[in-house]
Amino acid sequence: MDNLMEEKARDAVAEAETIERQDPFYDLKFKMDIITPGLADNFRHIQDEQFMLFLRKNLDYGSKNITAGLNLENAEEVKFVLNGLWYRISDKVNRWRNLLMKGEAEVQNESLLDIFQDIANYACISSLVARGLWKS
Repeated sequence: MDNLMEEKARDAVAEAETIERQDPFYDLKFKMDIITPGLADNFRHIQDEQFMLFLRKNLDYGSKNITAGLNLENAEEVKFVLNGLWYRISDKVNRWRNLLMKGEAEVQNESLLDIFQDIANYACISSLVARGLWKS
């Protein structure tokens, strides 16, 4: 019986090591799940929702919608686009503030959750632009 338990333990360790090699976040997620079970999975789920929204919006409006038709070929164009993204984020933050001040959860078919997703996606897009990774 002891040999069977040892074998199962070795198999479990080997499986965990294989998973860890395939997923660089495995150890961090494992530790996080001990501290706050399910939080990392819920965070990832929200990121997946945001990613789907990003894909749908990008297919609807195109990448040039973000760049105002610019090709981001120089620092001035990048600065212009980042400034535009700041205004988009600022608009969303102001909507967020107005909803909180009014004590409402939704305005003009835009909920707080919609606003949060938009801010997060604009922040990711800003990061892509700033790193030179946004392609039109």
